[in-house]
Amino acid sequence: MLLLLLACTDPQTAFEHTTFELVDTERALPPLGAHPGAPERAITLHVWSDAHDRPSTRPLLLLAHGVDGLPEKFDRYATLLAREGYVVAAPRFPATSADSDVGGFAGLADFANQPGDLQFSYDWLASAVDDDAHPLHDRYDPAQLGLIGHSLGAATALVWGHYDCCRSQAVVASLLSAPPYEVVGNVFPGTPDPSHPTVLVHGTEDATVPPSESEALAQDIDALARVLLPGIGHSDAIEAQQPMDAQDVLVRVTVGLFDEHLKGEDGALAAALP
Repeated sequence: MLLLLLACTDPQTAFEHTTFELVDTERALPPLGAHPGAPERAITLHVWSDAHDRPSTRPLLLLAHGVDGLPEKFDRYATLLAREGYVVAAPRFPATSADSDVGGFAGLADFANQPGDLQFSYDWLASAVDDDAHPLHDRYDPAQLGLIGHSLGAATALVWGHYDCCRSQAVVASLLSAPPYEVVGNVFPGTPDPSHPTVLVHGTEDATVPPSESEALAQDIDALARVLLPGIGHSDAIEAQQPMDAQDVLVRVTVGLFDEHLKGEDGALAAALP
C-alpha cells in the first residue's frame, strides 16, 4: 500500500525529500507495554534524491534510525550523501521511532522485527524503481545497495547484513554508527559473519553505547576500518543539522566506503579515512 505524502524540493539545491506511507500487511506489530499491537506494520519511508538528475545507475543507500529516532533527524546527512550521487532511503520503524504510538524506548522489544522492516522497505524500493508510473522509477540501482545504521538502527543493520538468520544478499557494503553490539547478542544467537565490507564509526564521548562495543564488533566481522570521532557523543555527528567538523568526517568516510564498493573507485575509502 502506498500513499505519497510529501515531495519537497529546494529550488537552490535541487534535492528532493519525499515521503511515502507503506503498510506491511504480512507482519504484525506485537503488543508492547500498554500498546495493544496491530495486525500490520506501518512504515513511513523517507527518500532523498537529486530532483532533476535521475540516472538509473545511482546506488541506493538504506539508512536505519535508532531508538527514539526519526528519519528526519538525518536530513542534513542524507542530503549531503544525495549530493554525492546517491539515493538515500530511511524507514521510520513502527515501534522505536520518536513519534511511535508505542513510545521509542517502550518499543525496544520490537527490535527482533526490525530487520524484517528493512527487508520490506528494500523489496518495496526494488519494485518501485521498475514501475513506469512510480515517482521513483529509474532513479537508482537496487542491485548497488549500501546499508547505514545508527544506534539500534546499526544493530538492526548488523543483523540484516551479517547474521545467518536474516542476512540479505542484496547488501554490498555497510557503515554502522555507534552499534550496540551487546543488544544484538541478547536477541539474536550466534555471531555475525564478515559477509561484506563494513566500516564502524563511534564518538569517543558516547555515553549511550560505549565505544568498546564497536571495538569488539570490529574484530568479529573483520571490519575494514573503525573510525573514532574525538569528543563526539552518541548522535552528535549523524544527526547534526548545521555544519560540523565531525559530520564532515562522517560524510567523507561514508562516501569513500560506498564510492569504492558501489561505484568501483579503488582507494576511495583509504583516501577518505582521517
